[in-house]
Amino acid sequence: MTYTGWMSVKIDGHENEVMDIPTLSAVPPSDFKGYAETHLLYIDHHDVIRATVGDYPFATSAAQADELIKLLEEFKRRMA
Repeated sequence: MTYTGWMSVKIDGHENEVMDIPTLSAVPPSDFKGYAETHLLYIDHHDVIRATVGDYPFATSAAQADELIKLLEEFKRRMA
């Protein structure tokens, strides 16, 4: 599916493509994983989970990833 609500964001001299809120709201769950894997998070060659925009680390171990998952589960409960 093609989405039209992309924005270009420049951080530390690097251009990044992100979706606006209305467009992201229209993304079905079946497409969201692909968006997240290409535009939100990735795992580097040291197995560190990083943000695509800004390249900062989210988690450096499985235990930290578990805590990140718990936090996302809390956010999910708030959104329901």
